[in-house]
Amino acid sequence: MKGHACYKLGRVESGDNITFNNGNDSVMTASMSALRVAWKGTLDGGTN
Repeated sequence: MKGHACYKLGRVESGDNITFNNGNDSVMTASMSALRVAWKGTLDGGTN
């Protein structure tokens, strides 16, 4: 992939939480299952 930027976004761990950090500061922590339900609720005009 010469010539393409690559960034470490995080690591995979067990559990349902996803955490976004900026350096050592936690920016957001949320439940993946809750985020998935909210996202799926927006599909097909929110009828899912």
